[in-house]
Amino acid sequence: MTPTLIDLRSDTVTTPSPGMRRAMADAEVGDDVLDGDPTTRRLEERIAELLGTGDALFFPSGTQANQTGLALVTEPGTELLLEGNAHLVHSEMAGVAALSGVSRTRTAPPAGACSMPRESTG
Repeated sequence: MTPTLIDLRSDTVTTPSPGMRRAMADAEVGDDVLDGDPTTRRLEERIAELLGTGDALFFPSGTQANQTGLALVTEPGTELLLEGNAHLVHSEMAGVAALSGVSRTRTAPPAGACSMPRESTG
C-alpha cells in the first residue's frame, strides 16, 4: 500500500482532512503567552528529541522562521548576499531591512552556484 502524500509546503495548498480537523478541534489548548500551549510544547519536545537537541521552537510560518533566523545570525548594518532568484528576494521583500536592519544584495553567480570564501571567526 502506497502512503498518502500530505503536502505541507504552505497553508494555501494544504487542505485539512476530516481527521486533521477533528484533531485540531479536540486538541488541548492553553495560553501561548502566559503558560504555553501544551500541544505546541509537546510538538517542540518531540522535534527536539528527534533532532537530538536540547530544545526546539515551533514557528507557524516559514517567513517567521526565516526572519528569526536572520535576526539571530546578523546585526543591523549587515549586508546579506542572495542569489537573484532566492526566496528572500521575491517573497519576503524588505522584511530583513524592516525587522533586522539588514540590507540585501542580489548576486548572479554562474549557473546559480555560489562559492564564496568563509570569513574567519577566530
